[in-house]
Amino acid sequence: MKVMFVVHRMHPNLREVYRALVSYGHQCVFIVAGVGPSEPDVFEDRILVHPNILSDAAVKEILDHHQPDLVVQRNIDGPYVLFWRFARERGIPQVLYTQDPHQVPLFDAFVRPLRVIRLFRDLVIQRIKLGPHKRITPVQYWGREHKFSFSNSEYVPFPAVIKISKRESFSGPLTVLTVAKHGQRRKRVSWLLKALKEASAPFTLIVVGASPSPSDKRKQKNYSQFMRLIRRLGERAENVIVHENLDREEMEALYIGSDIFALPS
Repeated sequence: MKVMFVVHRMHPNLREVYRALVSYGHQCVFIVAGVGPSEPDVFEDRILVHPNILSDAAVKEILDHHQPDLVVQRNIDGPYVLFWRFARERGIPQVLYTQDPHQVPLFDAFVRPLRVIRLFRDLVIQRIKLGPHKRITPVQYWGREHKFSFSNSEYVPFPAVIKISKRESFSGPLTVLTVAKHGQRRKRVSWLLKALKEASAPFTLIVVGASPSPSDKRKQKNYSQFMRLIRRLGERAENVIVHENLDREEMEALYIGSDIFALPS
């Protein structure tokens, strides 16, 4: 089977999906709008397609050339929705990939009402753009598990290769690793800084993320605030190590060398 992914960029999670599908004999091609700083410069099955060059003829040519058996689409912005339209006309099975919850967030309507409002706004936009459709998501639920799921949704967790590192003893401070885009407050990395500040025994905190775009003033401001929080740790600021835009091999080494992975997002 040949799967065509239409996405904003080839996120590290999707590289794991790629490895899993290829290992079972399937083919993949990724249509991306951009290349992130942590992505390889060259990737054989990735095609960078700028929205300015997308047209009906260009999308039809791409579909004709690759002949996908399935289209998995996350990017439905602007002209990229043409992939969905022409794949449907040709009878190619399609599925929308989102990171919205599979289960209806009933409890969250009281705890995070604005988030739930944005979710249902997005669901309406998706229905208008795509018509009746199926979607897959690696997010089962927000906050609290519920009994009810969206009728057009399937929960599909990301594949992952688990490597167990056996350690007989620990020496020195614990090493805590977190991976989150720099400048996004919702990743809550500041919580880990607070934990480091208040811990009876200091630990080493490794923070890995993609550097915010120079044009994104909000994330740049948040990132500057985060760096100021580190400096306010005093002597324990030396226990914080910040990395930007690491490749896969560098990330694997950090995962293997850390004692705890924390994701407060």
